[in-house]
Parts: sequence; structure tokens; C-alpha cells
Amino acid sequence: MLLNYNIISPNSLQFKKVEQLLVDSFPVDERRDMLDFERIARENPRFSLLGAFEGNNVKGFITTWDFDSFCYVEHFAVDSSMRNQGIGSRLLDHFVAQAAKPVILEVELPADLPACRRIAFYKRHRFVLWEDVDYVQPPYSPSRQALPMRLMTRGFDTAAAVEQAARELKRVVYGCIDE
Repeated sequence: MLLNYNIISPNSLQFKKVEQLLVDSFPVDERRDMLDFERIARENPRFSLLGAFEGNNVKGFITTWDFDSFCYVEHFAVDSSMRNQGIGSRLLDHFVAQAAKPVILEVELPADLPACRRIAFYKRHRFVLWEDVDYVQPPYSPSRQALPMRLMTRGFDTAAAVEQAARELKRVVYGCIDE
């Protein structure tokens, strides 16, 4: 399968497919509401939406935030009908190569088989699980829950650097003033 990788604009037809894939792939507490998602995609220059395409069909996406010294992967999903075909691996590898700086992302606690599989996927792509760094994903809105998570990185050397990046992403991505 030949894939192309392109930034998806909120004005494009593919944006609605990404929104549906986001809703289908993530529990409500792990994502923003769609109006907020659209607003950020339109207005925030740090935010990007990278899609993996076969022709004009979106097969997967990664939403990212660009910081001075690292990139944050907020969401990453592949269409459920296309999983286990290497699309996620190719999309992640493409993004990491393009980013050319350290990358950080959140994963669920390794409490069940699907979470352990996701962690193993990132480890296969040379991400490190920081089990000694306590992290709670702030709620996306007052009606949503904060979630205990783990951080995984590629290109970070110390727990102090990971903690600093986590403070910055909480401030910028989640709007936490006291971080």
C-alpha cells in the first residue's frame, strides 16, 4: 500500500473523517470536544494534523504540537479497518523523522492488554517509558476527568527534561496556569 503524508487543513473534506476517527478511537476524557478541536486546528500555529493517505482516503492521523525544543504527540490513530497493516508504524516513523527533535507523548497506565500493546508499539519505535515520572493528564474541560498516565519519549535524556517538557505541555496544550 502506497501512503502519502500531508497536513490536513480544518477546511478540507478529510478533516471531518479525522474528527470521526478521533471520536471512534479515544474515550471522551482523552480528547477535546470537536468545537475546541476545530478552533485549535484553525487558530493555533503550534498545532498540526498530519494524515496518512491512500489516494484521498485518510487511513490514520497524528495531531502534534511544536515546541522550541520538542514535539508533543497529542493523538495518534489508524482507521480500525486498516490496523495491523503497518500504517501506524510508517506514519509514526515519518513524523519522527520530519520533526527532527525530541518527541513526547502520553500513554495509558499499563493496566490491561490493549494499553500494554500500545506501550510495546512505541517501544518498538525506540520510545522510552518513564515509569518514575508521575504524570496526570489534565482534564480537557471542567466536565471531563483528569487521567493518570505515563509519558513516553524519544530523544529525551533525563527525567528532569521530561518533567520540564510535561510542565510546558500542560501549560500550553491544557491551559494549566499553575504548572
